[in-house]
Amino acid sequence: MMGLYLAVRMSATHGAIYHLGFRNARQLAPLRVGDTYRQDIQVREVRNTGDGKRAVVTTHRQLIRVGDGVPVFTVDKRELYRRQPESFSASPAAHQRDLEEQEKAQAFRAELLRRVSDVPPGAGTERPCLEGELFLHGFARPMGVTANLALSTQFLVTHPIHLDHHRYDLGQANGIVVSGGLVVAMTLAAAARDLHEVVWEELLAADNLRPVSPTQTVGALSYVLSRPPVEGLDGVEELVVKTLGVLDLTPSAELAEVPLPRALFTLESERPSAYDELCRRHGLHALEGRVVCVATRRILRLRA
Repeated sequence: MMGLYLAVRMSATHGAIYHLGFRNARQLAPLRVGDTYRQDIQVREVRNTGDGKRAVVTTHRQLIRVGDGVPVFTVDKRELYRRQPESFSASPAAHQRDLEEQEKAQAFRAELLRRVSDVPPGAGTERPCLEGELFLHGFARPMGVTANLALSTQFLVTHPIHLDHHRYDLGQANGIVVSGGLVVAMTLAAAARDLHEVVWEELLAADNLRPVSPTQTVGALSYVLSRPPVEGLDGVEELVVKTLGVLDLTPSAELAEVPLPRALFTLESERPSAYDELCRRHGLHALEGRVVCVATRRILRLRA
């Protein structure tokens, strides 16, 4: 998440109406303490919405180490803007660049897996995960006003709605919005106690569905979508996991007796109304209006 946030910070997107999410966040090389990094930003795609009022703009962010010019992290950021003069799709050159970055990400993954053999036996998690397993995470917390200001300042977040309490604070930090990247981080942090010993991860997609204020609590629940085999490494498991960030809810305590349908985790939608409709259809009143973030990751973690 540190690499992702460095890649999308201070992007001069004051004209954006809303941050929608991320796609294909990949680490290509180690990020070293003390190194200086810069961004390379390329507009990949512009799609005007059906109502003719807004546009979804996708920019490709590359984090580059200044000392040697090596790209270390890439991510696609999606934002909502006012309608643009024309729509366009990603170019063939952009697709080629994406393939090259995938190769670098896989090479970095392979290098980390080679180092796994040096890890002492028994260092991983004792119980492997199963495909279809559900986690109701017990860790839930708010960002807090002070932490939100500190992190937004440290990472050079520049949109005033994240910072300007004089203008936007309606009382108790209502009206101030935690930036989308930090909400994704809060969601994945809530899952970290149960999905630990991670040696590599790739954020396939993350969508921010609703705004979160600094005083609102974010909890999470996760579902293992698949568990593909890792050839030649018995001490490592690969998981594709979807995690839902939920507002003002501690799933381990409040959802323990609630039957949750698989459709909640296989729904492919970026609209909060789609999740609300599914919750109403299945009688999930505790979740209706509370899903704020949906993140899908591919992770490698150690097994004992």
